[in-house]
Amino acid sequence: MFTQAKLILQSYKPLKLEKGMLFLAMHHGQMSVYELGYDIHSQEQTETYVELNGYPVEPYIYLVGNPNVPSETSLMAEPDQIGWFDDGDDSDELHDITIRELNNILDRNGLCEIEVEEEHLDDDEAEDYIRVVPTLLQDKVTIRYLWEDDEWVDEEQLCIHCNGSGEGQYDGTICSMCGGSGVYEDDNIDWDDDDYYPHYNI
Repeated sequence: MFTQAKLILQSYKPLKLEKGMLFLAMHHGQMSVYELGYDIHSQEQTETYVELNGYPVEPYIYLVGNPNVPSETSLMAEPDQIGWFDDGDDSDELHDITIRELNNILDRNGLCEIEVEEEHLDDDEAEDYIRVVPTLLQDKVTIRYLWEDDEWVDEEQLCIHCNGSGEGQYDGTICSMCGGSGVYEDDNIDWDDDDYYPHYNI
């Protein structure tokens, strides 16, 4: 079964910067994550890059509001456990999570769903104590988008001018590009283009 969780990117200080490390950036007013495209060996270059871009980040999955202890937030997956992504009913197969999917989740305030199972434990004070633990497949967890109202609007379809809000530049107006719908339906736009989607490869 799947339950709601939260993706959180936490910074860390590595000895050196390597290709594939994740960094945060602002793109069209939205926070997004991108991969470093090359190794940085020089200490001077490392310091300069960190000064301009901050330290790299790693993804963690937390269960906010443990079902057994509402005030507790529990860690469900560490960076090396985050690997599988479930596209939902559109696909029967899992695949490695991509930068695009991480950014889609970040655009939803980090909310996602993680596959979990119930673990029954012996407890002196309770006859049947149940703990929710992540389901592991080849030592990795499976996550998917958090569906709202049984419908998911892919972030790559959101209007880039109003960021999906439908609001215009001035109070009381609607976006002139999407007509207030928040979704830009121009088939001529290449949504894989970096100008329209927060995916960087430096």
